[in-house]
Parts: sequence; structure tokens; C-alpha cells
Amino acid sequence: MEKSKSKSNSSSNSNHSNHKQKSHISMSDTDSQVSQMDSFHSPLRSDSPLRSDDHCAMKSLSSKALVSVDKYYSPLRSPHKPSWENISLPPTPTPPSEAGNKDRNSPRMYYSRAIREDVNVTTGVKKVGPVRGGDVEGGEVGGERHSRTGLLTKAALGFRVCEFVVCLISFSVMAADKTQGWSGDSFDRYTEYRYCVAVNIIGFVYSGFQAFDLIYNLTSRKHFLSHRMRYHFDFSMDQILAYLIMSASSSAATRAYDWISNWGKDEFTEMASASIGVSFLAFIAFAFSSLISGFQQVLHFSTLANSEEKKNHEQQKPSWVDTYLPQRIRPYAHLARLDKPIGTWLLAWPCMWSIALAAPQGSLPDVKMMTLFGCGALLLRGAGCTINDLLDRDIDTKVERTRSRPVASGVLTPFQGLTFLGVQLLLGLGILLQLNNYSRILGASSLLLVFSYPLMKRWTFWPQAYLGLTFNWGALLGWAAIQGSIDPSVVIPLYASGVFWTLVYDTIYAHQDKEDDLKVGVKSTALRFGDSTKEWISGFGLACISSLALSGVNADIGWPYYAFLTAASGQLAWQIWTVDLSSRADCNRKFNSNKWFGAFVFGGILFGRLLTSLTNLTGCTCVPWELNLGACNKFQAGCPNNLFFAASKAVFGLYEKHMQDL
Repeated sequence: MEKSKSKSNSSSNSNHSNHKQKSHISMSDTDSQVSQMDSFHSPLRSDSPLRSDDHCAMKSLSSKALVSVDKYYSPLRSPHKPSWENISLPPTPTPPSEAGNKDRNSPRMYYSRAIREDVNVTTGVKKVGPVRGGDVEGGEVGGERHSRTGLLTKAALGFRVCEFVVCLISFSVMAADKTQGWSGDSFDRYTEYRYCVAVNIIGFVYSGFQAFDLIYNLTSRKHFLSHRMRYHFDFSMDQILAYLIMSASSSAATRAYDWISNWGKDEFTEMASASIGVSFLAFIAFAFSSLISGFQQVLHFSTLANSEEKKNHEQQKPSWVDTYLPQRIRPYAHLARLDKPIGTWLLAWPCMWSIALAAPQGSLPDVKMMTLFGCGALLLRGAGCTINDLLDRDIDTKVERTRSRPVASGVLTPFQGLTFLGVQLLLGLGILLQLNNYSRILGASSLLLVFSYPLMKRWTFWPQAYLGLTFNWGALLGWAAIQGSIDPSVVIPLYASGVFWTLVYDTIYAHQDKEDDLKVGVKSTALRFGDSTKEWISGFGLACISSLALSGVNADIGWPYYAFLTAASGQLAWQIWTVDLSSRADCNRKFNSNKWFGAFVFGGILFGRLLTSLTNLTGCTCVPWELNLGACNKFQAGCPNNLFFAASKAVFGLYEKHMQDL
């Protein structure tokens, strides 16, 4: 009996000791577990969610906490696996630096620290959070961008201060150059010197305000005057002032050189030369500022494009069609794309160009004809979209951007779409009958292109070129409607420029659907060009501008046309250089901006024709940038070129009269 009792006691003691041994982790257990974890053949190495391959610095109890968790790991996922609260960790001496901080040394804190350190080591992920200015940046990427923006702001401030100082010195020295030297001459007797003073005063005021705004931005992280167009304004003003200062400095330097060549140096010419030299420094400063402001413009709008893309993806604003039109009419309005007028603008502008070029000398473009062509563009664009939706209804259901179209979504049946197409074509026929017979035949022949265009994306990678042939038919038709025939020397380059223009904007537009096009099997120039898209469309843009210039030369149009064409070239270059082809929102925004390109070209034709008419009336052939206002003997008769300088002549005329009286 005692024997059995002692046996049971020894058994219970053994169980008790075993239980105690299991509930505590010794250092030897820890070491063996670490070696087991390090083994490449151990399942704990691959299966442990807290495993870290970094052996650098985890020598503290953090590592032991990890091992203690993995010791109870089982591939069978037993539901009775103890939680970390049931694990007893051996007491550890507290470091002197952490004495008295019991919470920091608790098992929970060790466990959390171990997880945090292990995640940071293995993944390298850093927290992302918002920064000032509204941009979402964080971690290494956000820090680099924020640092780069701050560096740019400081560099811009340095150039602004330089501009402020040198412009102040330049106009102050030139303004003080009165009755100097043996000649007793004065700067205000020379148009070139007055021009230099005026431009430097403008640069002084502008750079002073910009410097103040940059200082305010560095201290408060916001601009003194904030507007969505401020980046365009800064870049444009820097470019304009750089040009004006270079022009003023060059003309003043020419005058100073002529004076020295004829009369020699004296105090008057030395002060003028010093002012001109400092003015050249101002030009260099403004040139660098324009580079910085241009880069800031690109950086701002690329960030804005990403945020707008996310916002538009989350929330789509209802169009005016959904807001104001009756429920039964809305699907037909969407089918004709009345809620997206950009297509009508792109179709109408070549017509307007041609009508304005064909206008007789001395008269404005025919308003009635422009109205007819505007209505025709609206109807023909709607008819083309209807044909496209009817033929592509099976493809549209597979593309994210087009699956909600009326025919593809089933809101309208194909028969209803055909009926609506017939109504649009009948209305278009009514407009076509208002034109001459030559224009009727020419206009009717465009229907073949309109009906066949939707099929091109199935057969060729160049549907955008075919669209260019279709969309710019108005360049031929507009001239024919005014003149009764076409002039190939003017109209063919104009038509070609429209085709190249379409290749630019529709290739950008096609990049919105390139992923879906690959899945469906639809072809486009966006897929054909791939990563070389910007090189291709740059070539098309250059060909477009060259063709427009050739058409203007053959039409004998005035110099304002080429000034406007330069602005249009800048707008097209801005599209190509700044477009983010991976962003749907940015591609769509650049595509929509092409209405301004068409407006620039039309404005150039309009003012060029007007100037040519005035020049023919006065018989004056002087150049508009003539510095000496009296060089044109037709000025008093109303020379249109010198009218540009009439305001400055009136201002300086009063001052000259006052000086003569003295």
C-alpha cells in the first residue's frame, strides 16, 4: 500500500515537474529552437509568419519572444495552441537605461517590438501619409519629392532676387544717364534706351512680387495668391520677359555701338553700356527662372492629374444632359455625344479655317456659312458616333470606358439607333442643300469615310489616320463653299495639317483604352507606337505646323497668322511633352485642350486676313517691329503695322514736347 502510494506520489511529482518544464522556456530550449529555425530543412523556417532572414541585431528578448511563439507552432493548426499570454518568459535583467520602465520591458512590448522590427527588416515598407500642399506623399518617395520641391523653390528664390537686383541697377543707371559726358546727351532722346528702361522696370516689379511670394511660400507652405492658372502665368511671364529684355538689350546695345563708332566713348556711353550689360544678366536670370517655372508646372499638373484621376474614378459628376433633358431624350443625347462637345469642336475647326482663308480680301468670314458648318459639324459628329456605337456594340461591352453607352448597355435597341441615325442624316442633308453644287458632291462623298471608319480598328493599326481623313474633310468643303472650287496650293496643305493634328490628339486619346484594346483585339496607333508614342506624335505635330505655315504662305496671309501659329505650336508642344500616357485623366485632359489649338489657328487666320486687307488699302509694306516709329512714311495715313506702337508714341510724344520746351 505504501509502495503504491509512493509510486503514485513519484508519478504525480514527475507529472508536476514535466508540467513546470513545459510551461517555462530555458535558455537551452531557446538555443535549440533558434538552430531549428535557422535550418533550411525546418518547416518552421518557411511556415513561421514572423520569420526574418536578417541576422543583424536581434539578440535581445525580442528574438526569444519570436522563438517562444514558434515553439508552439504546429502545421496541424491545433485549436488548443496557447496564446502569448500563457507563455512564461524567463526573467531578464533590466538595462540601466530602462530601469524603472516596467511597461517598456513587458512581454507585450517585446512581442510588439519584435513584430515591428521584423516587418521593417523584411519588407522595407515605410508609412505613407499626407504632407502639406494637398499632395499625398510619404516615406522615401514623398520625402524625395518634398525635398526636390523645396530645393526648386529655393533656387527660384535665388534667381528672383538676382532679377530684382539687376533690373533695379539697369534701369537706375540708364535713368540717371542725363546730360553726361562732353555731348551732354540723355537717354530719353533714344527710343531704344527708353525701351530698355521700361522693360527693366516691368521686370523689377514682377521679380519683386515673385520673390515676396516665394518667401511667403517657404515660411507658410502656401502661396500669397493661389490660382489654378498661376503655373501657366509664371511660365508665360518668364518667357515673355526673357524675350523682351533680350530684345531691349540688343537694340540698346546696337544704338550704343553706333554712337561709339561715330563719336567715341564718353561718360554717357559708358553708363549706357553698363546698364545694357546688367540688363543682359537680367535676361540670363529670367531664362533660368523660366526653366524652373516650366519644370514646376509639369510637376504640379502631373500630381494634379493623378489626384483628379482618382477623384473621377470615385465620383462621376452628372452632365448637363442628365440634369436638364427629359428622361426619354437623354439616351439619344448620349448617343450623339452632346454631353461631350470636344468632338464637335475638332470637326468644326478645319471648316472654320478653310472658310476664313477663302474669305475675299477686305471682308470678314461669312457668318452665315460658318453657322451652317457649325450645325453640320454637330449633326455629322453625332451621326458618326451613332454609326460607331451600332457597329461596335459587341466590343463596347468589353471595354470599361464604353460599356455604359446607350446601345452597348441595352438602353437603346439597334433599331432605335438606326432611326436616330436617319434623322441626323436627313437634317445634315438639309444643310448640304444650302451649298453650291460642287460642295454638295464633295460633301456627300465624305459619307463613305464616315460609314467605314468604325471598321478600320479591326483591320489596321492606323485607324487614327483614317479618322484624320474623315474629320478634316471640312478643310476642303469650306473653301469650296465660298469659292465654288478648291485651290490645291492652299487647301491640300491645310487638309494635310488637319490629318497630322488628328494623329496627335487621337493617339493620345487612344492611350485611355490600350489595356482593353489588347484584350478585345482592337488596333490603334497607341498600341502600334507603344513606348515611342511621344517621338511619333512629335513628328506629326511638326508636320502639322509646317503644313499650316505652307498654307498661310500660299494664301499670302499677314504676319499675325504666324504669331498665332507660334502660340499654337507651343500649345501642341505642351500637350506632347507633358502628357502622362499612363493616366486616363491626363490623356483626356490633353485631348480636350485641342479646342484651343484650333482657336489659335483660326484667330491667326482672322487677324492675318484683316491686316492684309488694311495693308492693301494703305499700300504700306513696313515691318511691325520697326523700332523707329517715324521710319514708316505711311504712319500718318494709318499704317496697320505701326498701330501696334501708337500707344507708346502718344505717351513719349508728350514727354518729348516737354523736353523741347525746356
